[in-house]
Amino acid sequence: MWIGFACMSIVQPYKDRMDTRCKERVPFAVVGCIMYCILYFILPKNFTSLIGMLGGIMVGFSATYKWQTVFNTFGGLNSAVPILGLEVAIIFRIVNNVFVVIYGRLFSKIFDKVEEKITNRSIIEEMTTSGEL
Repeated sequence: MWIGFACMSIVQPYKDRMDTRCKERVPFAVVGCIMYCILYFILPKNFTSLIGMLGGIMVGFSATYKWQTVFNTFGGLNSAVPILGLEVAIIFRIVNNVFVVIYGRLFSKIFDKVEEKITNRSIIEEMTTSGEL
């Protein structure tokens, strides 16, 4: 599930936005993991379930993609830690984000080439049917 949501946030129709998001995704996911760990160890155990809600609220106040990534990490880790444990959940989070950046870039390049061929073919077909060629 993490991979799907992360990929949707990275793959963008505007290349400059996608490039920026790809560069920011992994480092700020790591920042989010570090911040989550700090809160996880500082807060009493019966309050750690609130970290995910705190992250959700903070995403709403975040104006930039990098900080949205940081606070989205809180919710993802909050869901995974009870199942996987803290260390494994963090490893999963970081590895999945690396995979998403690689996959998102690859998908975008392939999609752009396919779209270009379809678009060019449509233009040629329109020109031949209208008698321009």
